[in-house]
Amino acid sequence: MINLYLIRHGKSDWDADYGKDYDRPLNRRGTRDAGKIGTYLKRASVNPDRILCSSAVRTRQTLELMKEEAGWRSEVIIDESLYLADPDYVMTLIASQPSEVRTLVVIGHQPFTGQVASRFLDGRHLEVPTACVIGMEFDAERWSDVMNDHGRLLMHVLPRRLD
Repeated sequence: MINLYLIRHGKSDWDADYGKDYDRPLNRRGTRDAGKIGTYLKRASVNPDRILCSSAVRTRQTLELMKEEAGWRSEVIIDESLYLADPDYVMTLIASQPSEVRTLVVIGHQPFTGQVASRFLDGRHLEVPTACVIGMEFDAERWSDVMNDHGRLLMHVLPRRLD
């Protein structure tokens, strides 16, 4: 069994002084929600072996807040290609993970978060608001095998449902 958690970054601050979209930070709600999700994941005993994270400011901030609240000491790979990535790239990246990674977290953006989840969940569409977590389990031993497998939904957590 291997587990995959797809996480969309927290709500960003459209009013902040930033240059490019890439540099847009989290707003107050995004910061709160990322911490809330981190606490939830700690209670759910989610402890990734590896975290792949978009290099955008808001995703890296989301990662740091979640790591702190969840107590994660996982290997982190910041991947510039996850910013504005298409689902095929993300699927290939997931499939390329080594077999010693049993639990993988990918922190990124819409629309790929929802599109990748849908592909793994046999076309099922889930709501993917900011700071949402979609956890899936696969009857596979290698990440390359998940390309031919349909996952089982473990969790679909929206921050507003944690209030």
